[in-house]
Amino acid sequence: MVPQGHFGYQPQAERQGEYLAIAAGSGITPMMAIISATLATEPQSRFTLIYGNRSSHSMMFRQALADLKDRYPQRLQVIHLFSQESMDSDLLQGRIDGDKLRQLADHLLDFSRFDEAFICGPAAMMDEAEATLRELGVAEKSIHLERFNTPGGNVKRAAGVQAEGRTVTIRQDGRDRLIALSAEDDSILDAALRQGADLPFACKGGVCATCKCKVLRGEVAMAANYSLEADELAAGYVLSCQSLPTSGDVVVDFDARGMA
Repeated sequence: MVPQGHFGYQPQAERQGEYLAIAAGSGITPMMAIISATLATEPQSRFTLIYGNRSSHSMMFRQALADLKDRYPQRLQVIHLFSQESMDSDLLQGRIDGDKLRQLADHLLDFSRFDEAFICGPAAMMDEAEATLRELGVAEKSIHLERFNTPGGNVKRAAGVQAEGRTVTIRQDGRDRLIALSAEDDSILDAALRQGADLPFACKGGVCATCKCKVLRGEVAMAANYSLEADELAAGYVLSCQSLPTSGDVVVDFDARGMA
């Protein structure tokens, strides 16, 4: 991970603060360090985390969060929002956006009480969340963003790969879907999103690994990789935002993401 931003928060033992973290997908990564360090160092402080995912199965740090909650039951509040998993309350269903934050303000949270707010996730979510927090009474100087960017520039196409006309089978939630790549697609992820698939992704720069999948058949080439370890690569994992097929009959499995 290469976080680009201005979190840089240093916990202080004598401080008694109310903190808010808003994270979507892999945006939870920098939050874990901030939350755990703050709660450990500032015994009078409290943290509220709003964490958005497709489902509980796609959630990063699920056990680590549960352990933190067990350790600080009175000082850590975790609000899970799922976009593709049925919840008992409509309030907890959906993605993190301005409307959802306003609903939480109406029914659950007084956002004006927070001394500091930290936001990390997809750029559009971050921008909307920042604007909405200001609207809900959080001071602009108290809102901190952490953006994930690719070292050295933008997303690039896998060098020399001509994937136009090739097809890829995507396995997700136990179902197979065939997608066709066109000249405008820079990656398997781009092609899938263009054709209506709802795949997990965040940075689209090869950094966050939210779009990780496993190649079950065929061959692909990656333009960049800033997150997968050598053992994951050896096991056949790739970043769909950076990958294009280089052979026929390619099958990639998003259900195997958590098995590496």
